[in-house]
Amino acid sequence: MTNTDHIRRLLLQIGDGLNALRNRCQDADDEGSFAEANKAVAWAQRELDAIDPEALGEAYDLKALYDRVHLVVVHLRCLRVQLEKCEEAAEAALDAAKRITHTLEESDSADADL
Repeated sequence: MTNTDHIRRLLLQIGDGLNALRNRCQDADDEGSFAEANKAVAWAQRELDAIDPEALGEAYDLKALYDRVHLVVVHLRCLRVQLEKCEEAAEAALDAAKRITHTLEESDSADADL
């Protein structure tokens, strides 16, 4: 395989990584993940504002707040997974770009030796 073929293959890998990243970001945007997490935080704040500390008598009195905060945690976990997958795709593209740079530097070094 010539350096040009190797570079073409790496460029295709970068394109694949960027496409995967674009698709993951689009999926997250379509699902409204950030917006849903923000809504969950707002609902948890409303539940908190509605609580009268003097009226709390048992754990059940905090159930609605607990459930809302738990939902926030779930949304954040989903976002973290989506972001990790996006990061993996971006890192794969970056790695391929580094390999192209290394290949070009080796080629320049070999040409200089001639």
